[in-house]
Amino acid sequence: MDYSPYIFDLAKFNNVDEIRRVGYKVMVEMEPLSLEVLPPSHFKAFAKNAPHEIKGAVIENTERGLVIVLHVGNERRILGQYRGGIRFFRSFDGAAAVLRQHGVLHWTANAKGWIPRTLEAKERSSDG
Repeated sequence: MDYSPYIFDLAKFNNVDEIRRVGYKVMVEMEPLSLEVLPPSHFKAFAKNAPHEIKGAVIENTERGLVIVLHVGNERRILGQYRGGIRFFRSFDGAAAVLRQHGVLHWTANAKGWIPRTLEAKERSSDG
């Protein structure tokens, strides 16, 4: 059977043994906003002192804006803001800048349902 490299990456993400193609841990998908918040000070500490613990990141679209979901150790956490709560971004550029500032240079993005502000403005002006 021919498997693309993408399948192997997906297998790792979903905790599937690549050789036997069997799952060894059930992975429950959760709505990003229900994840535990990772304060930015903790994110900075991980990035500085234990960058190997940051396994990856995903920029996700939610109803309230874009968020960063970090894979830290064996857990998924959503990036918070200094004054508490979840940090929402209005653009992929802003979220990417935060990741890059902290040394995270590889991430994935889920843009399903996301409309860029420039396109949103054009749609509003054509409606009126």
